[in-house]
Amino acid sequence: MTSNLCVIGNSHVAALKDGWPPLDGLAHHVHADFFGCLKDGMKSFGEVGGKLGPCEPEAAAFFKGISMTGDFVVPEQYEAFVLTGMKFFPNYLFRNYADFATPSTNNHAFARQFVSDETLIEALWDELKDGMMLHTARTLRAHTDAPIFIVWQPFLSEVLMQIGWREALYSPIIEAVDGAFITRIMAGLDQHLEAEGFQILRQPQETIKDGVMTDQRYSEGSKQFREGGGGEHRALDVFHMNAAFGRACWEHWFSKSALRRAFPTLAYKENEQAAA
Repeated sequence: MTSNLCVIGNSHVAALKDGWPPLDGLAHHVHADFFGCLKDGMKSFGEVGGKLGPCEPEAAAFFKGISMTGDFVVPEQYEAFVLTGMKFFPNYLFRNYADFATPSTNNHAFARQFVSDETLIEALWDELKDGMMLHTARTLRAHTDAPIFIVWQPFLSEVLMQIGWREALYSPIIEAVDGAFITRIMAGLDQHLEAEGFQILRQPQETIKDGVMTDQRYSEGSKQFREGGGGEHRALDVFHMNAAFGRACWEHWFSKSALRRAFPTLAYKENEQAAA
């Protein structure tokens, strides 16, 4: 008996697709289909002829071409959904770190204003609540009762430290050892997401460098999201991760998150082994 997983996103789907399946049979009896668009293509995601896909013609063609089914998503065919990328990222926190201190930050010596953690949680929510990720998630939720898992877009690769303006943005956070603060504010959105019926997945801790970046090992050789497989991104691409990152995510999520519990076939297999 096989269960079906649907993975939807933008170019960040490539890492998860290239890293599938997890090792050690963690996802034994789970089949995964991967769908997505480039850039902002998922903004037009909606119902088309009883199925779900982008309404904009160019995005629709890419979505069908890149998919493993050659078609739009048929929601009732899947036991769970994983949504990744789609600009679901705490840009607000990085852009404004030098301006706002809270009781839990270490930037009190130079921040211009003092606010509560809750203020920054709400500011980040205001930035993300009407974005591409939640548009896609809400459209799915209107058509399925299956678990929907939202994945934060990965932290930028540490190669960002080779890019002047990005290094200037990140260095104060790293020097103040405030990665835990960034993560705490991100976690503060959980209540908003859970209230709408979504669950949250995050990148594994071992992939994170200095609390706010992704280790370069997981970005080197990342591939473009293209039909039939794309070429490698440029050396200083900070956004996209490789197959090793995708594999690490799947192994973490299937062994240490609610994603595993979304598939009855996995529980059945484990019970069968225990009884043997």
